[in-house]
Amino acid sequence: MKRLSAVLLALLMLCLPGCGRKTPSPEEVLKKASGDFASEARVTYGDLQASLTFSREDGACTVTLTEPEQVKGLSFLFTDRLLTVTYNGITFELAPDSLPAQAVAGAMVSAVNAVLEPFGIGMEVGEDAVELSGDADAGRFLLRLDPETGSYLSVEIPEKGFAAEFENFRFF
Repeated sequence: MKRLSAVLLALLMLCLPGCGRKTPSPEEVLKKASGDFASEARVTYGDLQASLTFSREDGACTVTLTEPEQVKGLSFLFTDRLLTVTYNGITFELAPDSLPAQAVAGAMVSAVNAVLEPFGIGMEVGEDAVELSGDADAGRFLLRLDPETGSYLSVEIPEKGFAAEFENFRFF
């Protein structure tokens, strides 16, 4: 009887840390992650470091640089048909597949929007994050999401030397 009690106690202790935590299904995570949002982010792209605001609303993504000071206010609006660049009152438009569109902002948008078309995306659910990986226009990416809220935590595109950490993330 003592041996049975010890075995049951050991099993109970192994199971307790997972009690009450529901592992989200891939569908739940992708549904949360595909909503409209706004966030701030710290970005590293090779030797470049920058801060920016990033949002997605009605399928359009807007990236606005807030640091470094020399490019503060430089804004990129990505739609499926057009990239609109605005800086100091000057606006011009480019095709979304043009070379400038594939730079920092384009790489970030490409990886983040991959959750909208989740075919071919790998998903690994961990305690601290749900990791989505796959191929986007910008290259192979790793997108980390909060497992409870679906909020974006970070995105990396190693072959481009790109990494972003999200802050103050909110869905709307």
